[in-house]
Amino acid sequence: MEAPVSRTSIRAAAASLVLLASSLPAQVSWGPVLGLNMSKFGGKDATDPSTVQSNKIGLVAGVVVDKAMEGKALFWRSGVSYSQQGTKETDPSAPGDEAVFKLAYLNIPVLAGWKLGAAGAKTVPYVMGGAQLGLKVGCDIDATSGGSTLSLGCDDPIFAGVLDIKAFDIALAVGGGIAMAAGSGTVDIAALYGMGLTSIDNGAAALDLKNQGFSFVVSYKMKLGKKM
Repeated sequence: MEAPVSRTSIRAAAASLVLLASSLPAQVSWGPVLGLNMSKFGGKDATDPSTVQSNKIGLVAGVVVDKAMEGKALFWRSGVSYSQQGTKETDPSAPGDEAVFKLAYLNIPVLAGWKLGAAGAKTVPYVMGGAQLGLKVGCDIDATSGGSTLSLGCDDPIFAGVLDIKAFDIALAVGGGIAMAAGSGTVDIAALYGMGLTSIDNGAAALDLKNQGFSFVVSYKMKLGKKM
């Protein structure tokens, strides 16, 4: 079983982003981001004839950092977000019976974006795409049967040799949004689809399970310092 992500590695990742933003040779903006995930598992082992999989709703909250290329439509986006992901499975033959996989990650995207509006416009649509690294910070499974719910951590001995969720996840991410001038900053509404590239299961059974789903977020970005 892989060791959990330490607080030291989380602080190091956050510090790296701050250093990156402070050294960028262009206008940088940053701000809080908040939204929702609609996630479920993909992969050949995600579907089971005896169960029905549906989206799990989860929270997204963190900080977004944009680097705007002066006079160009191209921009770069990164940041750090706490992201609740997973899936929900129900048994059609037993109404009320379900299992909810509750995963939590610190996601660090590295995205390239392209502005579709005219330069200097107050409302600018855009598209973006790239990669996303996820650092697992939580994993629980809630099982409900007969009106009773049991919650277990993914590292519980009952799952030994059956399920071992990896500490890292790598995904492709594509989406778009619209940025609107608001006072001294920018309100940004975006949608992003993430698709895991490798299975998140490292157990002996080697199940092919991949994170996938949509994120819908709103952020308010402010300029960081002066143009260099």
